[in-house]
Order: sequence, then structure tokens, then C-alpha cells
Amino acid sequence: MPADTPADTPVDTIEELFEMSIATEREAEAFYSSLLKSFSAHTASAGFFASMRDDERAHIKSIASMRDALTPEALAEPGPAHALQLIRTFLNFSATESLSRIKDLEDAYRMTVNLEFSELNKVHQLLVDLFAPSDKTRNSSEKMLKAHLEKVHAFHDATGETTDRRAVLPA
Repeated sequence: MPADTPADTPVDTIEELFEMSIATEREAEAFYSSLLKSFSAHTASAGFFASMRDDERAHIKSIASMRDALTPEALAEPGPAHALQLIRTFLNFSATESLSRIKDLEDAYRMTVNLEFSELNKVHQLLVDLFAPSDKTRNSSEKMLKAHLEKVHAFHDATGETTDRRAVLPA
């Protein structure tokens, strides 16, 4: 424990950072799984939400792999404060609560943009920067994140204007 930290103050560890990150990715996976179900009749949406759900699953595996490559001693070290602060922002994200606010495909799209272009992916990138066990892992993780965000842009282009997305209602 750092010398300036009182003994009774909890210290968030690197392991806890990884666990919180995995928990947020699981919540994002649940969000996309629910959107897939809600918009399954709309082919472009169903494909997009299935792909995003699968990406979240890949993110979970990537984060777990980085965690598993660390020693127990490294995992017990205090986590980077800036990363812990970022991830705590997303611990309150609830797929169920978010879905209750979605009235049409435009709402789903906007919620997706807010989620994907938020600090959540910055946390994943920070984990890659700090803990990727090899350049190969780092490069594949960076490509995965970039492709993930490019899908959001492609979905926008494939689904037309805001009025077009407003006309697509969940099941």
C-alpha cells in the first residue's frame, strides 16, 4: 500500500479494475443482446446488434486474457487512479434501464453512439496500453476496437436518416 494511504482506506487493485471492466463489457453485451431481440425484424439492425454483441464478447475475452497474463502480485497492486475513475462512471450503466428509454431505432442508435463513443472504450484502450502482454495482443486489440467503432458509422449510413430510424419500432 502506498505510504500516503491510510491503512483503513480500501485500495482498488489492478484485479478489481479488470473485474469492473469485464462487468461493464457484460452489461454492454446484455444491452446489445436485448436490442437484437427488440429489432430482430429489421434485417440491418439485427445484423448490427448481433455483431456489436459479439464484439462485446470478444472484448470480455481480450480483457480476461490480459488479466490472466498477470501474476497474482501484479494483480494485487493498486490500480491506476485515472482508469479506476473512468470505469466507475460505467458501473451505473444498466442495460435494462437504458432499454426502457428506447422507443424506436433512432433511440437505440443514439444510445449506442453514447455508449461506444464514451469513456468506456478509452478504459479498454488504457488496459491494452498498460497490460497487453505482447505487441500482437496490443495490435489485435486496437484493430478490434477500431473496427467496433467503424460499425457504428456503417450502421448509421445503412439505416438512412433520423426519420427512417424513428419509423422502426421495437418488437
